[in-house]
Amino acid sequence: MLTRPSDALKLILNEVSFLSQETISLSKALGRYLSQSLVAPIFLPPFDNSAMDGFAVRCGDINVATSDRPISLKVVGMLKAGDDVEGMRRAMPLQQGCAVRIMTGAPIPAGTDAVIPFEETLTPQGRGGHETCTIPKPVRIGENIRKAGEDVQKGTCVLDKGVRLTPRNMALLAALGFSEVSVTRLPQVALFSTGNELKALGSVLEPGQIYDSNGPTLSLALQELGLKSKILSTPQDTLQDLLNTFQAASEAEVILTMGAVSAGDFDLIPQALEKLGAKVLFHKLAIKPGKPLLFARWEHRFLFCLPGNPVSSLIVFDRFVRPALLKMMGASLLFRQHYTALALHDIKATVGKEDYLRARITWKDGTFFAQLAGSQGSAHLAPLAESHALLVVPESISQIREGEKVEFEFWSETL
Repeated sequence: MLTRPSDALKLILNEVSFLSQETISLSKALGRYLSQSLVAPIFLPPFDNSAMDGFAVRCGDINVATSDRPISLKVVGMLKAGDDVEGMRRAMPLQQGCAVRIMTGAPIPAGTDAVIPFEETLTPQGRGGHETCTIPKPVRIGENIRKAGEDVQKGTCVLDKGVRLTPRNMALLAALGFSEVSVTRLPQVALFSTGNELKALGSVLEPGQIYDSNGPTLSLALQELGLKSKILSTPQDTLQDLLNTFQAASEAEVILTMGAVSAGDFDLIPQALEKLGAKVLFHKLAIKPGKPLLFARWEHRFLFCLPGNPVSSLIVFDRFVRPALLKMMGASLLFRQHYTALALHDIKATVGKEDYLRARITWKDGTFFAQLAGSQGSAHLAPLAESHALLVVPESISQIREGEKVEFEFWSETL
C-alpha cells in the first residue's frame, strides 16, 4: 500500500530533530539558523544623535523666524560623529541665542531640541568657520533628532530562535555589537548515484551511457541550503559494491542515494538496507513523480533513497528531504510559501496520487496565472529548467479546468 505524502512528511519530521548548537563568529554565520533568541544588549541608537548635517538649535530661539525676518544665532562650536557624548554634554550645553554646527550621527548637545539642515538656513554652505547661522523659519521640537532607543529598546527580543541569518538581520546584530552568535550546527551529508550507465561530467560517453545529473544537481540543492556534501563514486550494480559505498558514507548523519530503489532486477537498495540492518520507515508514496522514495534509519543515520529519474529525484528532495534538513539545521520555517494561480488551460492530474507539475507562472492585474512548462515526463529536464514553480494537485482531483484555481510553490522566492 502506498504511503500518503502527508503521512510520510509527518513521519520524517517526527524522526529528525534539531542538532546541537555551536557558537561562531557573526562574519561566518550567513545562512545559519539561530539556536536561541537574541536580546538587544544596548539601545539603538545608543544616544540622541543628529539625523542631518546642520545646526543644533533651541526651537524657542527661532519660533518667530520668517524668510522676511530671519533670526541669526551665534555658532559656539562643532560636533561630529564619534565625539564623546557625555563629555560634550557637560562641556557644551546650548545657551539661549546659540547654535552648534553638527554632523550626521554626532551626539546632540544638552539644551538642544531640534536640528535644522544646512540647506534650510541662509548660512553659506561648505566647511565651518562661520560665527553665526541665519535661520528663516521655525522648526518642530525633535526635528532631525534620532532619539536613543527609537530603533531598538535595550532588553527587547530582536531575533527569534530558528530565524535564518541574512545580510539584513545581520546588519542589526552588528549594530547591536554581536560579534558571535549561537547557531544550530550543520548535518553531515553524503550522497551517491547508482547505475552502471552513469558517467561523470567531463567523461566521454560510450554507447548506452548517460551523464550523472543527479549527483551534481542534489549537491547544488544542498549548497543552496548552506550544506556541504560528500559525493561518493557511483557503485557498480552489485550488492557488495553498494554495501561498500554505504560503509564509505557511514560517517554522515544523512545519506542520499539516487536510483536502484524501484522494482527492477538491479534495484538493490532495499536489499542492501536489509543487509545493513537499517529500519525502513516507508517505501513508495502516493505521488507523481517520485513514487519509489524510501526513508530509513540506519543506527543514528537517516537515509533518503530517491528515484533515479532526475526530475523525480529533485522534486522528492524538495518536498521531503529539504524540510527534514531544515529542521535538523534549526529552522523555524520548513516549507515554501503556497500561492494560488488561475490555470491558463486544462490540466490533467492523476486521481489517487498527489501530482507535482512543473509550471510557468505569470502575473497580471494582481493575479498569478499558471501553465504547464512542456512535457511532464519524469526524465524530461528541459521543462524543469524552464519552470518557475511546482503545481501541487491533491490526489482527489483528476483535472483542473481553464480558469480554475491551483496551488503552487515557487522553486525560489527570488525569481
